[in-house]
Amino acid sequence: MALDYEICCDKNKKCFERIDVDVATVQKAQRSIVNFKSASTVMMETLNRGSILSILDVHWTTLCSGAYKLNIDA
Repeated sequence: MALDYEICCDKNKKCFERIDVDVATVQKAQRSIVNFKSASTVMMETLNRGSILSILDVHWTTLCSGAYKLNIDA
């Protein structure tokens, strides 16, 4: 999944921004995996301590003017 994401990002940079990308896509994917695992650990530690936000504190907000949102499901 991380490798797919990094390949997609590099492809989009090349196609839409005309930016040449380096060949370190696999390294970027590995960093993404490490970051995800780290964030997951922090989240689990937070959940175990019970210090998560109340459902009343969580809400949707509108996007800034001129912003775009893209939802991706794997």
